[in-house]
Amino acid sequence: MKFILITICAFWILSCGHSQKENNEIQKASWQADMHKLALSMSKLLPLATSSKEFHNPQNTKIIKTEMKRLVDVSKGLKNNPHATKGDPILQFTAEKFAQDIEYAYEQYNLGNSDFAQNNIRNATSYCIGCHTRNNQGRQLDWAWGVDLEKLSKLDKAQYLASIRDFDQALEAYKLVLSDKNLAKTSPQVWETSAKKSMAIVVRVKRDPDLARSIVNNLLATNVVPPSLQQTLLEWKLAIQEWNKDAKAEMKVKKESFVQKLAKANRLLQKGWQATQFPQSSAGAIYFLRSSSLLHDLLETPGTKKEQAETLYTAGLVAERLKDINLWTLHEVYYENCIRVLPRTQLAKKCYLRYEAVVLANYMNGPYSGQVPVHVRHHLDRLRKTAEMGDWNELLNWGLVE
Repeated sequence: MKFILITICAFWILSCGHSQKENNEIQKASWQADMHKLALSMSKLLPLATSSKEFHNPQNTKIIKTEMKRLVDVSKGLKNNPHATKGDPILQFTAEKFAQDIEYAYEQYNLGNSDFAQNNIRNATSYCIGCHTRNNQGRQLDWAWGVDLEKLSKLDKAQYLASIRDFDQALEAYKLVLSDKNLAKTSPQVWETSAKKSMAIVVRVKRDPDLARSIVNNLLATNVVPPSLQQTLLEWKLAIQEWNKDAKAEMKVKKESFVQKLAKANRLLQKGWQATQFPQSSAGAIYFLRSSSLLHDLLETPGTKKEQAETLYTAGLVAERLKDINLWTLHEVYYENCIRVLPRTQLAKKCYLRYEAVVLANYMNGPYSGQVPVHVRHHLDRLRKTAEMGDWNELLNWGLVE
């Protein structure tokens, strides 16, 4: 009798294990199928969203609505798939934010706010890129099916190639943009953003200070950019020289610990802030990009809860400084995940305060005109309670959070 019971128990355990394995495979297959659908829709939408002329063309209204609706449906499946919670500390939050932004974009497009929808679709690529390129690993995204790149402007083409992770071609496309002397004179902000995006690829993906120095020297040699941008380029040149020295020194150092790498990322963040003499300045970009690269390596590295939360907080601060280039800028996701990783702590409060400030700023302009939607306010309340150390119903009376 005892033998029979043991046999039954063993069979039950094996059956459960087999069932769990089957469920995991089903979840993974469902995730992959949804990702394929997402890629197919994005391959049709992104070229249109990259070009304002094409996105506002009435002939493209039907395909935009159709593909946006498909994205809404697919994104809901992605965020609710248990596979999203496995193997990646921020994948679940990324999937949720992606679904939320796409739903907003679809809602606003149907209300006639095409500019808002276009911007959200463009920004949505940062979630995809954020997962696929948090370090220099990963494959090119398969979104180029049937896309006629010749229809896009030089700048739109460069941005599209960067969005699908064809970084070699994107760099070449950005070189063409940056060689446009008329653009440097008439649209210096666009020219500067293009320069920053090319640097993002070189620092984050290529990790090549020599290539970065070569590009900056070529930009300075054009001698057509305004004095303020020349100063920015000269600041970049100094930062790249420092990067080169650091790279040579690192070759002589044994493997660094998690804490050492995090401290280095924070030092680079501080140097970036110091180089930024006024809010619109991009002088600290090289430091911010280097810090971002280190932090995303750490997000792939096992650490304690406290180490993970500190990394997420710093990654959020860096991402805020880089949000204008729309590559790897998931600051809201980082702050929210920081709160959930280490709730009811001073660090969780710091992450909440930054998250709240960013979210409220998002609704200052555009179709909302300062009105924060009810569901967003409720989400902020839930996060605040997760961050608080006291009673769940206490008022937000934290005093100075250091």
